[in-house]
Amino acid sequence: MAFPLSAAHLSFLAGLLGISWRSCRKIHRATGWMAVVLLSFHITAELQGQKFSFSLSETRNLLTVIV
Repeated sequence: MAFPLSAAHLSFLAGLLGISWRSCRKIHRATGWMAVVLLSFHITAELQGQKFSFSLSETRNLLTVIV
């Protein structure tokens, strides 16, 4: 997923890959949706897998939210 999201501008990535800008936008959009779905899956799995506590008073958790 890193490669479709790594370029400074989508037209540069399209030129680098030798595809049209429209195709590059479709790939970029699909990659974004895939990232959202994977994040949702991981959150759901974590919530169901164990007792969930996420205290923002812990530095590690607070930095996770900030980043």
